[in-house]
Amino acid sequence: MLRRMKIGTAAGAGRSCVAVLFFLVCGLLAACSNVPDGPLASDLKTNAAAPAGAGAMSPTVQKGDKLKISVYGEPLLSGEYVIWPTGTISYPLLGEVPMAGLTVREAQQRLIQKLNGRYLVNPNVLVELISQKPIYVLGEVAKAGEYPYRDGMTAMSAIALAGGFGPRASTSHVLIRRATEGESRRYAVGSEVVVFPGDVLTVSERMF
Repeated sequence: MLRRMKIGTAAGAGRSCVAVLFFLVCGLLAACSNVPDGPLASDLKTNAAAPAGAGAMSPTVQKGDKLKISVYGEPLLSGEYVIWPTGTISYPLLGEVPMAGLTVREAQQRLIQKLNGRYLVNPNVLVELISQKPIYVLGEVAKAGEYPYRDGMTAMSAIALAGGFGPRASTSHVLIRRATEGESRRYAVGSEVVVFPGDVLTVSERMF
């Protein structure tokens, strides 16, 4: 009789342990279901493919800019070239080469591709932007006018270059017409808005 009681007690204890484990597992599963889903593999690939700072535009060379082109060992192919109103440069051997709208690196790659094989073997080409179009700051600023472009220039630094806001200026936004666009766009002054060569900034008069 005592043996049966011990066996019964042991079996009951075993069932109790199984029940406790069952409830623990259920609780863990429920907790996991409340955790936000992690990113899918496709999302991770998409995010990884997006370059940092993708929202920012890369500066490009424009009509009127001046390029310094150096070809190692080829002094006749090296020199300074102005981008004509046609958007091209007149380059030895190649004639008219379109350049406007390209970044400096793209301009360099274009020359390498055109020279390689036909005229030179693996040419070492370096392109530098040595002169750029000015910017224009107009409207309600202290000294509206034309100003030389500086690397890393923002809307705020351009306005500061023009003497700052005038007494009737709207300090909340600025209108910018890009050299590559046909119409002005409105930008918040507080944000780090990048300015590029040839841009026209207009500070509006505030509304009373």
